[in-house]
Amino acid sequence: MCDDLGSFIYQKRVEKKITMRKLAGMLDVPVTYLCDVEKNRCRIKDRLAPLAEILALSDEEKIRMFELAGNASVDTDLSGYEMPACSLIEDPENGEKEWLQMVAELESRKIRFLHITEKVERRFL
Repeated sequence: MCDDLGSFIYQKRVEKKITMRKLAGMLDVPVTYLCDVEKNRCRIKDRLAPLAEILALSDEEKIRMFELAGNASVDTDLSGYEMPACSLIEDPENGEKEWLQMVAELESRKIRFLHITEKVERRFL
């Protein structure tokens, strides 16, 4: 079991047979940056969600990765909704229907977040 985020990322990358260069390209970061992350010389917090997806981590592995990153919860980043919300605001043709769809999307994400959070709580209780 890895005790730090860099080792964890390295181990999972090697397990999946992904080269550092390929993973760096998939994350759209320089290879040197990824090398620094794996050696714990810098943080990668803003790329944890895409990293988890690329490495096809299980829920337990995601939880462990976020714990190692100093964040015991899952990614609550709403950047995927930022642009749709901005376009909803900017377009005067959008009405209640469009906003309700956006709220439904956010509720769905919240439910998934609560499900994983519940797993974290069970693990530590």
